[in-house]
Amino acid sequence: MKSPRVSVIVPVYNEGTAIGRCIEALLLQDLPQVDREVIIVDNGSTDSTADVVSGYPVNLITEDELVGSYAARNHGIAAAQGAVLAFTAADCIPSRGWLRIALKAFD
Repeated sequence: MKSPRVSVIVPVYNEGTAIGRCIEALLLQDLPQVDREVIIVDNGSTDSTADVVSGYPVNLITEDELVGSYAARNHGIAAAQGAVLAFTAADCIPSRGWLRIALKAFD
């Protein structure tokens, strides 16, 4: 059975020093690239966050009207194309099998 497409949403605010490690871990997930997308939602960062994120093959969107991780998550949900939504924080480094293991709950 084919896994559903997963949208991983990561809200960020001034995480220029941490977000690169998070994105690298998300890009190394053991699901085919076609089965996932990574959406980084910048919530008004004033540091190097946007510059760091722009160096990766992920979707960078901004939420600059409402402040807070909930607003950023909701903005990411609106942009998501996946049937399954997954969330993590910018300072987390998910293990390689994180998404695959989570998707087993949908089998």
